[in-house]
This record gives sequence, structure tokens and C-alpha cells, in this order.
Amino acid sequence: MARSLAIFVFLAGFQLLPAAQLTAVHDTEQGITHLAVTDADPDRQYLIYRSSEELTEEDFDQANVVATGLKGERLSCEFVANANGTFHYALASTDNLGRKLHFEDATSVQETDRTPPTPPQPTLRYEDGVPILEWQGPSIENPEGIRRYRIYRADTTSTQSLLAEIKKARTPEQSYRDENWGDNVNDYTVTAVDRSGLESVHSKVLSAHKAPDLGMPDGDRVSTNPALATSKMYPVPGETVQFTATITNYGAVVSSPCRVTVTCGEETLPDINMPVLAAGATHTIAWEHTITQPGKYETVIQIDPDEQSGDWNPENNKLVFHAAAAERDIYFLWYGEVPHLPYSNTSQCIPESIAECHRRGAYAMRGVGISENTAEDAYDAFPQLGYDGFSVDEIFRFTGPAPHLAEILPAFRERNPDTLVCVWTIGTEAAPEIVELVKSGVIDFLLFEVYVKPGEDTAPLRKAIENFRSYGIIDHCIMGLVTDQTWSNWTSPEVQRDSILEQMRLVRQLAPESPGFAFWSANTQPGVAEAVDQECYHLFLEISN
Repeated sequence: MARSLAIFVFLAGFQLLPAAQLTAVHDTEQGITHLAVTDADPDRQYLIYRSSEELTEEDFDQANVVATGLKGERLSCEFVANANGTFHYALASTDNLGRKLHFEDATSVQETDRTPPTPPQPTLRYEDGVPILEWQGPSIENPEGIRRYRIYRADTTSTQSLLAEIKKARTPEQSYRDENWGDNVNDYTVTAVDRSGLESVHSKVLSAHKAPDLGMPDGDRVSTNPALATSKMYPVPGETVQFTATITNYGAVVSSPCRVTVTCGEETLPDINMPVLAAGATHTIAWEHTITQPGKYETVIQIDPDEQSGDWNPENNKLVFHAAAAERDIYFLWYGEVPHLPYSNTSQCIPESIAECHRRGAYAMRGVGISENTAEDAYDAFPQLGYDGFSVDEIFRFTGPAPHLAEILPAFRERNPDTLVCVWTIGTEAAPEIVELVKSGVIDFLLFEVYVKPGEDTAPLRKAIENFRSYGIIDHCIMGLVTDQTWSNWTSPEVQRDSILEQMRLVRQLAPESPGFAFWSANTQPGVAEAVDQECYHLFLEISN
């Protein structure tokens, strides 16, 4: 009887366990609602829902979830109000596996929107001599609650004033056409207005004029300026490199013929004649430059130095950009989509990025797994796809793929002498067959993965360099390092960055013959890839020259 009573008391206590409670306090000065969960069960995870309508146990899960996974020390959160009025919050819980959604509590609070929306980023073009402003509207969710846009205009005879107010379009593409613009320079800005009537700051100023406007976009490197292209990112002395530059008439009317001058390093090239350009039309000029010595050099493009085109905005007629030459071929190879990095000159990329790699003078490589390396046809397809080469991933010291590659790669090399071939090898050693393929020139370079975590001994790096030097192929070996943010022991971007930079400097010191670095970089933490990319340029081009 006593045992039965104890079980009854236990069950009764379980049944009477109070639900977790949700409190909401709104800071009207900052427009932030502070949410807190009390009496929480540490074995559960919590979700918070938000709605403009009252939430009950029957319908709370139809609202939007604004916070999830609250547990342990994370039993509070904040929500920035995006509208004025009464808003309702509901608290629900699940077990650790996300099962059995259970209603816990609900509350309401009066909120005040104090945060203006983000300003638009308009661009300007002309159609039939009329300026058209275009920008991207919010996503379908419209989290900032944007309802309208305001267009402002000023010219040389008036201060800026409201020109028009338009409703947000149903599609993401927003635009405004100014049919009544004046003969003077017209400066436009655009703002966004949300459902609370809050207006964003003004966008950047866009200027329009009833005249031609020859120019090029900003960007002081080929890799960062979409109007520039080159045949090789880092040529070596004795090589001739090709450049192209695309000039656009951004103005409202046709331009007159003019000339363009190009100074590349100390060399002034023959003048280039520019034809008549209609509004919005482009013309691409081309030139060659033979590299005489390693190091950085400057190229200056001057559009219409004689002021013959009728250009009203000469500020964008001169472009100065920088390039660099290396003492020998170098490879800053990234595994992952990183075409935005300014110094990378090799990318193991998807087909869509091949054109971007070639525009900046970089090599586009295709990564292939061992499972794809079963037939010679797999390799012969790569030149036809537009890639400059491929990299085989991954070959261990004692595995079957090594002798298989020794069988098929020599014949491929004979058929495709200009295709780059590289192989990723794991550990501090390489299979004898792979070493021989490098020595014979069948494999262009070997990427060796010796991953050292932050704080670990760098002895494996030293051992790998020692081994590859003993093989006689150190000048064809590239250290592969990890920049993926999920790699263990990397607790912050700073720790990750500093660890990789330290290893890069060590390898550069111990193996100056190595022609570059390779990076596993599919998922980097903020700022890490950029810092590592900059260090490649510093170690191989700035220090060595």
C-alpha cells in the first residue's frame, strides 16, 4: 500500500509540474521586445512564436517562429519591432530530438517600431534618352515591412526635393522612369518607407545628364574590376600578357569619336581609337605587355584625353589598376567557390565560375573524386568542358588508386599536354607511383594535406617537407591547409586565421621552392579567406620581389 501511494504521489507530481512561463517587456525607446522563459525544464528545448493575432493552444503553431533552441543559459532573446501595435507571443517546447511539440504559455505586448528600413541601392541607365532608376526590393517575407519608396531629385538650379512616391511592386524589381528631367545635371536618391511610416536614410547619389558619359567601373585590380580581363594573373619575366578593357557610354546620348591612351609600367602603348558609342553601348579595347621583371606594375587607361567625346563627367575617364609578375609560376589554389578573392589565381570550381577565372587570368580546375577515376574518358572530357585542368582527391600512401593513376595518366598527358594535372595526397608521404608521375612531368603539382590544428605541434609539416625534398619534387609540391569553419579546435575566426597564417609562414620559410598554397575552403569563417588570400600575395609576390 505504501509503495502504491508513493507511485501515485510521483505521478501526481509529474502531472502537476507547472508549465514554463513566457514574459515579454518592450523597450519603447529602442523598439526592442525582451523575451524571457522561466521555470524551464533543462531537458527540453523551447520555441517562441510571434503573430499580430492572438495565439492560443489550438493555433499557436500557425504563427512565425522567431526564436528556437532556447536551453540552459539561452533562456532569453530579443526581437526588434518592425511595426506599431499589439503583438502576441507563444512559448512551446519539444524534447531534445525536436519531437512532441507542446504549448507552454502565451503573452502579448504593445510594440513601437523605432528602426527605419535599409536604404535601396539603385542603379541608373537610360532608355530613349530618359533616365531610369532601378533597384531590388525586399524578399517575399519582407522582414522590414517596406511599403513605399520615395525618389528625390536635385539639379544645379534647385535643392533636393521629393520627386515621387511609389508603392512597392509585387516583384523584386523596382524602378522609376523620370520623363520630365531637366537639361542640367540631375542628382537622384531613393529611400524606403516601412509600414510604420519610418523612412530610411537616402541611397547613394546617382547623377544624370543629357550628354554622353564614357567611363569604366572602379576596381584597382583585374580580379576586382568586371570591365577588365587578362590572359594570366601572375606572368613571369619574358611572357607577354594580354589585357582587355570594356568602356561604356553611361550617358543619355551618343558620344563623339575619341582616342584612348594606355601606359603599362614604363611603356606607353600606341593610341587606341574609340568609335561613336550610343547610350548604353560598350567598346572593348585590347593591348599586350611583355613582362621584363618580377614585381608589381601599374597600368593607366585614359579615356578621351583631348575632351572630344562631349563627355560631361570626366571623373570616371581615368582608371589606374595594378598587376604583378612572379619570379616563376605560382598557384594560390582554393577548393570552394571563392571567385571574389582578389589574389587567388587558381580555383577548383564549378562550371559556372570558369569564365570568371579566365577573365581574371586564373586557372579553373575541376575536382574529381577517386570514384570518378576509373576510365581514361573521365580525364579527356575536362579540356572540352573549358577547364584548364583537374585535381584528383585523395590518394593515400598505400592504396589502389595510385598504381591505377600510373597506368592511365601518362597516355592522357600525351593527348593533352597543356592540361594541368594535380593530385591531393594524404599525410607526410606519397606513394612511389605518384612520386614518379611528378618527376616525369605527368603530374604538374602535388597537393599534400598535413592538417595541423591550432596549438598542435608542427612536426608533421616539417616531416612532409623533408620527405618531399628527399623525393626531389619539392618544387612541384603545394601545401594544402584547412580554412573550413567546422574544423575542430577553431573556436573563433581569429584563432583560425592566426593558425593558418603561422603555418603558411613556416612552410614558406622551410620550403621556398614550393610554388604556392592550396586551401580546403568550402565554408570559411568571416574574414579568414580574405586574410589568407592576402598573405599568399604577401609571401610570394611582395616579400620575394
